[in-house]
Amino acid sequence: THDLEGALRPNHYQSPKLNNSHSTQTERASAVSFSPYIKETQVSGISITSLKLPIEQVVSFVGSIACGDNKSPNNSPLLASLTAAMLDQGTHNKDRAEITQLQDSLGIKLTFNTNSQALEFSGHFLAKDTETFLESLADQLKNPAFDPEIFQQIKKRYQSYLIQSENNTDFMAENILLQNLYDPAHPNHPSDIETLKQSIDSITVSDLNNFHREHYGKKSLKFVFAGAVDESQIQSSIQSLLGDWKLGSDYTNTRFSPRENKETTFNHFMPDKTSVSIRIAQRTGLRRSDPDYLPFSLANYILGGTSNARLMETVREEKGLTYAIYSYHSGDILSDGHWMLEATFSPSLLKEGIQATQEVLNEWASKGVSEAEVQASIETLKGRYLVGLSQTGMVARQVHSFLQRGFSPYYIDQYPSLLEAIRAEQVNESIQKYFKPKQLVTLTSGTSSGIQN
Repeated sequence: THDLEGALRPNHYQSPKLNNSHSTQTERASAVSFSPYIKETQVSGISITSLKLPIEQVVSFVGSIACGDNKSPNNSPLLASLTAAMLDQGTHNKDRAEITQLQDSLGIKLTFNTNSQALEFSGHFLAKDTETFLESLADQLKNPAFDPEIFQQIKKRYQSYLIQSENNTDFMAENILLQNLYDPAHPNHPSDIETLKQSIDSITVSDLNNFHREHYGKKSLKFVFAGAVDESQIQSSIQSLLGDWKLGSDYTNTRFSPRENKETTFNHFMPDKTSVSIRIAQRTGLRRSDPDYLPFSLANYILGGTSNARLMETVREEKGLTYAIYSYHSGDILSDGHWMLEATFSPSLLKEGIQATQEVLNEWASKGVSEAEVQASIETLKGRYLVGLSQTGMVARQVHSFLQRGFSPYYIDQYPSLLEAIRAEQVNESIQKYFKPKQLVTLTSGTSSGIQN
């Protein structure tokens, strides 16, 4: 299926290094080592990373190609996504029903999803079905049928989704804010909702074929497998199935000229809404691979990363002004990203909610965070990281995520130690360097006249 969320429900395995019930969570986090299980190979230019883990029968996997949404032409911004949505809808060798029947009969899970930079595919299969699974995956990647009748159904589904999005205050707030935050040439600049809606009708099967012919190929192809991996079988199957595939596209790794943030406020009026969505953001220039990323990420985690963070504690718990308010850093893979805050207020509490939010931001920016907050956050993040890595699907996804960001697969072991090394001084320096409270772009969306500068 085509899964817009890229969801993966992977299998759990039990590492012998986690069996000591008397060890603390921190000790277990430090003891976990995936490096001995990692094997990197290149097959006809295709990157394969495997982790043979102590789990019976099941293999989880994540893969990607550089044919994400940023490869779509400006007048057809959904072309990459629509192409991906058709991959599991039938090939020149098997129709949609045959693909579904094969996967269901063997317990195969396979989803396709596009993001700004890549087409990603993920799922799981039984080790004994490695060759059959890779044959099916390769067939869907290389030989999609792009059936016109099915394509019309997919387009109707997308049109329905866009109509829903146009009436969603959260979607519109983020969409409009990012349009104002980034120049049109930047990969983080989204198309406006009208362009998205109007472009769907004009996209044809011929456009899908042309996009597939131009961008799909092995040049940027990455695979990560974790679990009961049969490395020789995987390598030989990928060689025979994809080794002679055309090259296709590669990633665009460009440093964009810094764009100064200017304090701006926008309001998008939407009638008959019971709540107002708000987004506050600024470009930081940070990428995930930058040395300052982890300290700033930790700073932001303390500010708004969880339900126990400062924003939720003050704006929701103490003052009761919202159900949820969070902040995060995004858009930072192969491009400079942005810091963003999101919240929802009732129209009558909008002014008070914004004021309370600004007070928390100003205190965070001027006074920073404490060493105790930093150490507590490190312990929490390490614990969550460890728990996630008890699933083979998450191991595959985490390694793939690091590869996409320019790290080696061994970063999976280095990450907890890098966190442990961070101190409050570094965190506070990153706040001063990357957060400018007088340069925030604010967007309100809903039944409200917004706020004034």
